[in-house]
Amino acid sequence: MAKKDRVYSAWEPVGILLDLYAGYGQGKLSHSYEYNGEGHFEMQKYFIQGGFHFKSPFVDVGVTLKKSLLNYHNAKTYGELNAENSQAINDLLLKNPYRPFQVSFRAAGGFKYGKLFLNYNHILSQELELQATDPNITLGVQLSVNDIFKTLTKRNK
Repeated sequence: MAKKDRVYSAWEPVGILLDLYAGYGQGKLSHSYEYNGEGHFEMQKYFIQGGFHFKSPFVDVGVTLKKSLLNYHNAKTYGELNAENSQAINDLLLKNPYRPFQVSFRAAGGFKYGKLFLNYNHILSQELELQATDPNITLGVQLSVNDIFKTLTKRNK
């Protein structure tokens, strides 16, 4: 007698995931200004991030909080900059380091092998230089490669 594949309901089995990450990153930024001016910066970022998520085979929801220490350094400018842009670059470097706080919400829905997800990310910052005018929203597809391979392996036996 062949074993039947398990049928999942939308909320069973439900799992709770608590996660905590810490990390470091570094990189370079470039920005073009009016009058053909350019600014090039190096940056370092330290962060700690924690999340609380509900997970099921068909629905996931969660929230993540991230606190960062962001340091811009080694700025180089080329070309002509107006007084406002020069002052903005000086302010950016003088007010280092920055400590932005980010909140992210995630919702995903789908089936056993994949889910469509929506992330909403927003930076909550008291520093004017880091305030974003719009939140960042991403939409994507997540595939469960592990479940796909398990199913393919079972079929080939």
